[in-house]
Amino acid sequence: MTAFPLVRRAGAAVLCLALAGLHAACSPAGPPEPAPLALRTADGVAVAGTLHAPDPRAAKGHPPGLLLVHGFGGDRGVWEGFAEAAAVRGYLCAAVDLRGHGDTRGPDRDAVERGPAGWRAALADLAAAREALVAAGADPETLAVAGEEFGASLALLYALAEPAVHAVVGVSPVLEMRGLDAERAVRDLKDCPALFVAAENDGLGAAAARALKAAAPVFCEARLYRGTASGADLFAAHPQAMGEVFTWLEDVLRAD
Repeated sequence: MTAFPLVRRAGAAVLCLALAGLHAACSPAGPPEPAPLALRTADGVAVAGTLHAPDPRAAKGHPPGLLLVHGFGGDRGVWEGFAEAAAVRGYLCAAVDLRGHGDTRGPDRDAVERGPAGWRAALADLAAAREALVAAGADPETLAVAGEEFGASLALLYALAEPAVHAVVGVSPVLEMRGLDAERAVRDLKDCPALFVAAENDGLGAAAARALKAAAPVFCEARLYRGTASGADLFAAHPQAMGEVFTWLEDVLRAD
């Protein structure tokens, strides 16, 4: 299915939370408090993350899992507001600091941008996060991945590697960075719908969203919003965009 041979399943993901404690912390007024994750990848990197459990009033059975990927030089905190809103909608979310970013130690962050070996290795971080989602109760066969900027390209690559990924959202995507060709990746998508969103005056992001929509062989949409906001900041500038992303996800995951 993929032109990119990727990571095999990550080693056991260790959750730094007790599910019983998570349940006890749940307030009838909304989702539980976010819980820290301590993950170990297949290649031995300790990855830090945050688990956002769904509002029990919205969750039914095994909730859909949503994996959130930050851009180069960022960290999982950029997704905090989005993850909180997703939990209210019934998603079980995991946001991680990619190797060399935020609280994740190990290889320096330049390794992720250095070339194929670096960004392919970072996909092991996402594989570990997926295992954490499943261990926490997410539907193992219904996973969506959202990435911002460089993270949008990583989300595409992970969708090619992991059959459980049934939807991809790219926020302010980039077409190419250090050999990571998002347009090539989107052409290889076979049965995974994609949505790309960007600000109209974010020149690179808007152009990439249009180009990726045109290149995709599957159901794909591009939506543009006024202004210049980039990455996850787009949702602060346009709160309605967040709701539209959730509606799109619910439609494609339900159809699948």
